[in-house]
Amino acid sequence: MGSTSPALNDSTISAIKQWQFTPAYRDELPVIGMFQHTFRFEEGENLFGQKLWKILNNKSKPKPVASVAPVEKKAAAPKKQPVAKKPVAVVSKQETKPKASTKSKKREIVAKTVEAKPVAKKEPAAPVVKATPIAKAKPIKKAAPIAKAKPKSIEVKPVEIKEKSKPVVVVPHVPRNSPPAPLTEITPQLPNELKVIKGQVQIRIDIDENGIVQKAFAQSSSHEELEAYTLETVKKWEFEPAYKDDKPIASKLILPILFPGQDKAPNLGEIPKVDLIRSLAKPIAVRKTVPELPESLSAESGSATIKFVVTKEGYVSYAAVGNASHPEFGKSALEAIYSWKFKPALNDGKPIDSQFSQVFQFTGGASQLKPDAWDKQPIVEHSPMPRMRSSLKSSNGFVLVHLRLDQQGNVTEARVMESTNPKLEKPTIEASYKWKFTPGKKEGRSIESNIIIPFIYPLANS
Repeated sequence: MGSTSPALNDSTISAIKQWQFTPAYRDELPVIGMFQHTFRFEEGENLFGQKLWKILNNKSKPKPVASVAPVEKKAAAPKKQPVAKKPVAVVSKQETKPKASTKSKKREIVAKTVEAKPVAKKEPAAPVVKATPIAKAKPIKKAAPIAKAKPKSIEVKPVEIKEKSKPVVVVPHVPRNSPPAPLTEITPQLPNELKVIKGQVQIRIDIDENGIVQKAFAQSSSHEELEAYTLETVKKWEFEPAYKDDKPIASKLILPILFPGQDKAPNLGEIPKVDLIRSLAKPIAVRKTVPELPESLSAESGSATIKFVVTKEGYVSYAAVGNASHPEFGKSALEAIYSWKFKPALNDGKPIDSQFSQVFQFTGGASQLKPDAWDKQPIVEHSPMPRMRSSLKSSNGFVLVHLRLDQQGNVTEARVMESTNPKLEKPTIEASYKWKFTPGKKEGRSIESNIIIPFIYPLANS
């Protein structure tokens, strides 16, 4: 660690290697310790005495150290806290004297050591109990390798990009107010002789709040024969009731029931034309309808000829326009002829199907049958005026009424063709049914006829 003369190093190290020590202890167990000692060499001075000098200069082999007699064991002293002991140097008697280097003349160099202080004798320490050897830990078994988890395929669903929601428009509640509507419609079943009829029946229906028909009656019809079959069928219909302020109510409904008639045209080559065969009795009209023209033709005049087939039952099964001075004249006359009823043509006293024709004249918008349709027109015998409420007596306007007369001149049907004030219609129709006529005549016989009567208001000026 340090030296003032390198020449003394080897001798000193050689000598110190032969030293023996009492080991240091820690927790009553011997441990490795560090020992530091200083050797001082002075010329002609024996620092450690003759005994130490002999030891240092003894070159003979080291002799064994005398053993110390065992000391009788005494009772173990109470265990004290172990104190770390410093190693104490023990000098062997057989140590060799380190060689001293010479200079100009020989001189003896004496190793000088620090004299250790005598240690006070203490009772021998309690025997050290050997620690129980710690059992060797069993080798830890290696854990089985963890199987690598198979990577799961994660299905990534595409994210739907929703459109921005539109602002919600709050619609205020509107109470339900609606008329009745049919839910089930059953077609009237007609007998074969009536299936050829092309016409309609206008009916009035009384419906309760549950949609059930309570009453039904015919207001008008092109053929009386169709009325009974129509009413019987309509009473079986089911309706959605009328609503007022979200509540079902009883109501009345007027419906026209149409009858399409014969789908295909008959074979005209097989049907005789009574106009050309004198031996055949011509069909006679017993019920007629006057054609109705649109308002745009109210000032027009002209004519239209209709050719048609009369069945052995007396109904028009097929009709076509022969000629017309105006298309609307032909159309109006064609619609009217389908509602006519005839006494059929006879062959040897038996009714037969026949072809016939009828000419319609239009003068200033009003239609008249050709003069030979009747020999004498109906004449008014009794004409009571409508009874008006006080609020309607001063009303201005008119109601045009179409009347159907039987062979006795009684009104069997009355319907409004045109009106300027709906409030005037009901009292006018009620009064029309009370009118009485001298029937029209053809070839000296009373016949059914049709006539149009205008009621002009106020009645005091009509």
